[in-house]
Amino acid sequence: MLPKVTVVTVNYNNSIGLEKTICSTISQTYSSIEYIIIDGASQDNSIDIIKKYEGQVNLWVSEEDSGVYDAMNKAIDLISGDWVVFMNSGDTFYNDEVIESLFHKNLDHNIAVVYGDVCLCFKYGEVIRKIGYSTGSNMPPLCHQATFLKAEKLKKRKFNLKYKLASDYDVNHSLYLAGEVFSYFECVIANYDMTGISAQRLDLYYNEVAEIKGNYSTLLMSIAVLKTWIRRFMPGFFDYLLFKVLKKRERKESSR
Repeated sequence: MLPKVTVVTVNYNNSIGLEKTICSTISQTYSSIEYIIIDGASQDNSIDIIKKYEGQVNLWVSEEDSGVYDAMNKAIDLISGDWVVFMNSGDTFYNDEVIESLFHKNLDHNIAVVYGDVCLCFKYGEVIRKIGYSTGSNMPPLCHQATFLKAEKLKKRKFNLKYKLASDYDVNHSLYLAGEVFSYFECVIANYDMTGISAQRLDLYYNEVAEIKGNYSTLLMSIAVLKTWIRRFMPGFFDYLLFKVLKKRERKESSR
């Protein structure tokens, strides 16, 4: 019997992105998918979008929450699948066969995390980010849209609401330190919308990551503050610079 995969979409006032994500999820060819949508009492037409596809959604909830990770924790209490991936509004699967390609046969029961590469979608273009294998004590830089977690592990270790952008990193990091098995598939799993709030606040994200890893420093604080001021006075500059750097790295990797 193939494992059941739960796809969770968290949404708040992003009806356009929500519909993209729903269409991507319900188009998956894998036969054993549970789909859950957690909406934060949106004031736009998100509920109309959910109702439009209600027959292809297993469960949806719309109520106020205290942020994305609070909503994701609500979903954890509802999932019945063996594996879970958080594909939040605006993000999509790379193609219709992604889940099928990963779970068409039963994985080793020791594996706790399945992950792959991600396509970063900037307004300037797209960049394929190769995640790669773990090396020694260093956990690979996972992207939650391209990461499937074993549900039983996640139910024991929910997201810490202390962190606003890096709580998924915190969960993965704790599993990695605990010696759980991470399995890398060299394929692109998801399209990550780099115009979303998480991608736009990379300064806060890296601050939280540094705190989680225990190497927070004055230097990291200074870099984060600098990024914030650059974004404030030069809108789009940092995002464009990041895109150019990652695109250059992508070309180098593809030429090897």
